[in-house]
Order: sequence, then C-alpha cells, then structure tokens
Amino acid sequence: MSDETNELEPEVLSYRAFRNRQLLHAWQQRRRAHQARQYREQEHIMNKDQMSGGWHQIKGKVKQQWGKLTDDDLQQLEGNSEQLAGKIQQRYGLAKEDAERQAREFRTRHNWT
Repeated sequence: MSDETNELEPEVLSYRAFRNRQLLHAWQQRRRAHQARQYREQEHIMNKDQMSGGWHQIKGKVKQQWGKLTDDDLQQLEGNSEQLAGKIQQRYGLAKEDAERQAREFRTRHNWT
C-alpha cells in the first residue's frame, strides 16, 4: 500500500504545482485589471480637474465677451457648449443665425467643444 501512495505522490504534487500556477496566474490577471482600473480612475480625476480649471478660464472669457450672461446662464453652460448660442440669442435678442455664428467662432477660437 505504501508503494501505491509513493506512485501517486508525483501526480499529486504535479497537480498541486499546476493548480498553484493556475491560481497565481488568475491572481496576476486580477491584479493587473485592478491596477488598470485604478489608473483609469486616477486619469479620469486628473482630466476632470483639468477640465474644471479649463472651464473657469472659458467662463471668464464668455463673461468678458457677453457681459449680459448671468452666473446662472454660465452654470447651465458648463459641460454643454452647444447651449451658448441659445443663451446669447436669449440675452441679446439676436437672430438665431447670428448667435450661432458668434458661439461657433468663440468655441473655435478658444478650442471649446
């Protein structure tokens, strides 16, 4: 009987080694995925901060060019540059085409999309 266990032992050991390698590989994959997720989250936070700083600069330039726009108007514009023409048209009583042209030129000039 001891001969049988000695014969099975190499198979058991090799299975254990194989299983340990599988577990290690799975753990490494999960770790890499976790690190990638952390990196993306950190990058997103950095982009959000950069966008926030960029928005403050744009907001100042919008106020400079169209002083009649209120802080509430500017708050509504944050993150949606397409609404700028509507706000200009509303506050200045411009034709839709004129307001859209001015907004388009402003967005192009200041790289605001």
